[in-house]
Amino acid sequence: MTITAIILILISTCLHATWNLIAKSGKPSPLFFLILTLSTVALLTPFLLLNLGGMQTIPTKFWWLLLATGIFETMYYTGLAQAYRHGDISLVYPLVRAVPVLLVPLVCFILGIGKTLSFEAVGGMVLIGVGCVMMPVKSFRTWHIRDYRGAALWWVIPGALGTVGYTIIDSEAIRLLNVDAFSVPVNVIYSGFINIAILPWLTLVIIFSSGWKGLKDYRGKKILRPMIASAATCLAYMLILASMKYVTNVSYVAGFRQLSIPFGVILGVMILKEKFFLPRIVGCIIIMIGLVLTAMF
Repeated sequence: MTITAIILILISTCLHATWNLIAKSGKPSPLFFLILTLSTVALLTPFLLLNLGGMQTIPTKFWWLLLATGIFETMYYTGLAQAYRHGDISLVYPLVRAVPVLLVPLVCFILGIGKTLSFEAVGGMVLIGVGCVMMPVKSFRTWHIRDYRGAALWWVIPGALGTVGYTIIDSEAIRLLNVDAFSVPVNVIYSGFINIAILPWLTLVIIFSSGWKGLKDYRGKKILRPMIASAATCLAYMLILASMKYVTNVSYVAGFRQLSIPFGVILGVMILKEKFFLPRIVGCIIIMIGLVLTAMF
């Protein structure tokens, strides 16, 4: 990884943990993320309209990838919203981030995407995964499978798989955009496309699940929560997209961006007053070691 990629990902991780805190502290639901997505579309649409000419250079393959990433992003938002309704951020956030660290390199290896990872980088990613798995544990002496039970953990699965899907697809799709065809960085253009692609799928989730009755939760000033989260998530992911150009394998990005896990846990403890158990401290340390290995090799 280059120093540019590291700096971009570090800034992104802070923003990512912040918007997850906003989501958890409110009433997380698919509607929250629909408002978030609509706000992002409104923010980025002017850039798309100013670059209509450049869209003629986009190959057909790109649009198929965009369709797929819209589905995976919807899986992520839906899983995350429901998991936060049933569990603490210090439980859900680490687990949603852990699975992609292990699965992204595996999928990339199977599909032959990117350069082969070094032994040290793979070891670092494994450590990140181990650290994340320790985060929900309350005590080493009473460590039990029940620590991972509950509705929150069932919803972690689609959230994590969604992350795996969109991370791999986005790393390939953004490379298909001609940087010379647009007047703004392609990560801005791609972010606009992503959020438009999410809208129809997320709307279907709402229609066939909770419906629109939850809109009352976002009246008046309450709507500012998803709108502020929109700005943070938009900037956070644009930085991630930008960092993908400075790495030889997207697995490095998937691994190093897990630095947001300690940030998320600390914010949960300091602001949401969640308990901080010894295994979570050890888990954070293991994650940091893994991050160093991933970044250096």
